[in-house]
Amino acid sequence: AEETLNNFKSFSNYSNLKNTKLSLVGNPGFYYTKEGYIYNERFLRHLRNIENIENKIINKNNDISKIVDIGGGYCQFGEMIKRKVSNVKITTVDFYEQLILGYFYLLENFPKEKICPMSKIMSTEKIDTNFINSYDFVLIPAEYFKKIENCDFDLLTNFSSFGEMPNAVFKRYLNSKIFDKIRFFYTVNRLDSWPDYKNGISVIDYLLKRFQPIHFEISPIWTNYYVSYTSIIEPIKKTFKSRNFEFIGKNENR
Repeated sequence: AEETLNNFKSFSNYSNLKNTKLSLVGNPGFYYTKEGYIYNERFLRHLRNIENIENKIINKNNDISKIVDIGGGYCQFGEMIKRKVSNVKITTVDFYEQLILGYFYLLENFPKEKICPMSKIMSTEKIDTNFINSYDFVLIPAEYFKKIENCDFDLLTNFSSFGEMPNAVFKRYLNSKIFDKIRFFYTVNRLDSWPDYKNGISVIDYLLKRFQPIHFEISPIWTNYYVSYTSIIEPIKKTFKSRNFEFIGKNENR
């Protein structure tokens, strides 16, 4: 996390740390305090992602009213961007057990916002724009993703998990009708999933040519990581086997 913070200082707006706080709901086990700021690596990565969304999309006179975050875990990204863009509707897709934690996390952070219970997702026949607009947060277990129909999301995001999926699941997401309707696509993923994941997925499989590129670069945040094998030996610095790319693209058909 120390190296991630240094990278963040060098390549992102460090003052964002003053205006955004790491939520301690759920008692996150790993976080650091420096210069009066509380942070962890995931928090800094999402700060970078939100900065990119603000600079590359929102500040270019593009209103963002609905975001769908695939693989959003316990909804930390949704929570953080909701604080920046208060009127945005956030839909998070992930495994059921992750979203149970997400429901608690959002409820504690936003007690006055309307959060769709997963029981509603299970009982409804389809999830469309009217359904999404009825809530501030919608949590959709991955197996119910196919219920989404005729929903005009402004932005679809995925951070890391596309590159971790089985190839068949990855292709089902990219070939879904949602991708035809979104205005913007933002992803941060490995250039090549190998050797950590043997699914054969690389940057050329993301069908990025569907979108007009707005932002495309190797992520300056993820460079190295540290492994500690014992409590008495200094952690060993290692470089990620495959660097991560950042891509923001616009759907020219919307």
